[in-house]
Amino acid sequence: MDETFATRFTCKRYDPEGRIPDEDFALLLDVARRSPSSFGLEPWRFLVVENEGLREDLLEVAWGAKKNADRTVVILSRKGASADSDFVERTLREVQGAEGEALSQRRDFLAAFQRNDLPMEGDDDRLLEWAARQAYIVLGNMLTSAALLGIDSTPVEGFSVAKLTALLADRGLIDPDEYVPTLIVQFGRKDASHFEPVQRRRKAQDVIQVVK
Repeated sequence: MDETFATRFTCKRYDPEGRIPDEDFALLLDVARRSPSSFGLEPWRFLVVENEGLREDLLEVAWGAKKNADRTVVILSRKGASADSDFVERTLREVQGAEGEALSQRRDFLAAFQRNDLPMEGDDDRLLEWAARQAYIVLGNMLTSAALLGIDSTPVEGFSVAKLTALLADRGLIDPDEYVPTLIVQFGRKDASHFEPVQRRRKAQDVIQVVK
């Protein structure tokens, strides 16, 4: 396992013939779906881009995305996940099974958190930022799982949020009042003829502090 993480890297060029088994990709999507989130609200959706035309259009607005990746996933973050929103109530009821007093207690606790701990109550931008942070938990889990499966990957922040939102909305794939693209993650097989990656990181003593 040490070798897996010591050699994991962000793939810059993919083999156009490189393919990922369907069962491995299904596992990566399940890892995404099962990722932890604050209060278990899962403020995300995942768009698996298989349409060739959409993939080409996506490359036009996402300069960080790579050609020839076998699989491309857009991670969307939920807007307006406030304690008093319909989204939160549906999640607490339909997913977490909360009813009656339990439902009220959870909503009250969430409201207090949003008001006092990470002040975001009534602030749409901060609510979206909170949801977007959780998308990075998904990303980390998917990248780690891909490495363990021997799959190369690329996390992508390099895109115009406005242009990608407009592209997906024009295709009828998102309601921009509900979701915003936060990340793109791609998977495939690296083009071995391009380069052999060398992972470079700061030393452990420079980034890890033990408090006794």
